[in-house]
Amino acid sequence: MDFSAQHVLLLGLDAQGFALARHLRQVQASVRLLAIAGEEQHEAQDHAQELAGLLQDPQISLTTCASLESVGSAEVLADITLLVWTPSALMDARYSALLELSLPHLSELDVFALALSNLRLRYGYAPKVIAITGSNGKTTVASLVRQFAQRAGHKVQVLAQQPKLESFLHLDFAAPTISVDQLALAEDLVPEVAMEQAEVCPSIPELPLATPLAAEIAALPTLWILLLNLEQLRLSSHLQADAASVLNVTPEEAKNSVEMARVFAAQTIRVLNRDDVQSIQMQPRMIASLKDEAQIARVLSFGSHEPQAVDCLGLSTERGVQWLSVAVEVDESAQDIKPKRRKKGDVVLPAEIELKHLMPADALKIFGQHNACNALAALALCRAIGLAFAPLLHALRDYKGEPQRLEWVRSLAAVNWYDDGASQNLTASVAAIKAIAGQLTSDEQAITWIVQAGTQDVSRLAGQLPSQLRNVIVLNAADAALASTMLESMAATLVGSGVQFYLVAEVAQALAQATQLAKAGDAVVFSPAKQGGLTSEMQNALQELALAHGELV
Repeated sequence: MDFSAQHVLLLGLDAQGFALARHLRQVQASVRLLAIAGEEQHEAQDHAQELAGLLQDPQISLTTCASLESVGSAEVLADITLLVWTPSALMDARYSALLELSLPHLSELDVFALALSNLRLRYGYAPKVIAITGSNGKTTVASLVRQFAQRAGHKVQVLAQQPKLESFLHLDFAAPTISVDQLALAEDLVPEVAMEQAEVCPSIPELPLATPLAAEIAALPTLWILLLNLEQLRLSSHLQADAASVLNVTPEEAKNSVEMARVFAAQTIRVLNRDDVQSIQMQPRMIASLKDEAQIARVLSFGSHEPQAVDCLGLSTERGVQWLSVAVEVDESAQDIKPKRRKKGDVVLPAEIELKHLMPADALKIFGQHNACNALAALALCRAIGLAFAPLLHALRDYKGEPQRLEWVRSLAAVNWYDDGASQNLTASVAAIKAIAGQLTSDEQAITWIVQAGTQDVSRLAGQLPSQLRNVIVLNAADAALASTMLESMAATLVGSGVQFYLVAEVAQALAQATQLAKAGDAVVFSPAKQGGLTSEMQNALQELALAHGELV
């Protein structure tokens, strides 16, 4: 696409929209920003100085619509040849009518992918790209991949909600940009590393010495990790990730398999979660949505059980020790190979593969089966781009986890307190509670769960929580009616489980109640049912409580 010939209507006046506007001017497009009187205009006012700076460029203009009805008016769309969407605009129902227009559409993710392809053609810049989406685990898996790849010699940039085009604003895009035909050619220029050669850590592709911006290009990442949600994937059609994973999906998200499939290109190595029924069931629909099924790249998988295909990863148990393992081809040249004795009911591997143990699960500094599977997902993604196991496993041994993600805070009166405040949904909270249950050494030890009131469907908790959960404290942060409704729903869902429920209005009350309930050897976890929460407030109150008990902070 030659942006210099495009008159762009840019939807979304936020940080991502402004970064897009600056980049679109780099590639010589003319840009029209759209504001709607009211809420959208207020958003623009919040960034008034930045917006005023953009409007100094005569090729950037601002059109304000007096009403929703005028969003698709002839005045707004006059001379427009292309619509570019920020993720926030794609979520905004006020713009939905514009999605029906026959004009070409690009998402922020598309513009980023086109920029990468442009740099590849002009300067030989050929980084690896890993894309990660799913309901839970994205941040942990991305952090693991980042540390793994850095240990293997890559310069890594992780992109989540922040603007994706900021990294390119200092580069020269003045020359004509690439065409659709050149875009296909660009993908053939990426050096591939065969999986069978992956035991030798691949060198980073060298840049041509004659490029005028050699130093600037060389400073760019050699690996981009993209954390994507459904809104960011909508409309996307140009992403060419080397490896991608849909870690897990909710039943609601499974209905959007077409959007989810946009994370995979024809040559993308797909990394699948064998334990997630929804994402596995989506695969036929995802594959059908790709343009050329014959060119679909190989599939790797990970899961909590033994892998059944070469290069796939899983958990296996041998002589009472749980291992992170990979399936490898049997070495037929090996002599006197004796089959391993298996207990009744054990899974029998296909004759052509065997398991290679990588490291004991107990060696991880992050605990819980869900975190072991996160580690396997990260290993699979790194293997998909040709990285050797050795540096990955060294980095995994050192990984201590992320703040507020099943983070051990302290021990108070011999009770362990955990902060899982970054959990964004009840499914993640359940995984954390199960992980803590696995750390308890006696059936007498119990878990108290402090959960912030939310609107999620608590019926999914039925049959999912471990027996060690004995107390649930629902924290009413702002809405008493919402908290009461949630408590009643949880009590109805968990009826007969023996769980006791408590409703409190403040963090200090929640901590006091938990302290009263928990005894030596027990655990307390704060894991809100919606993003945000009062985690820092909880930690401060916990420190004050420790001082009151005469314990050092």
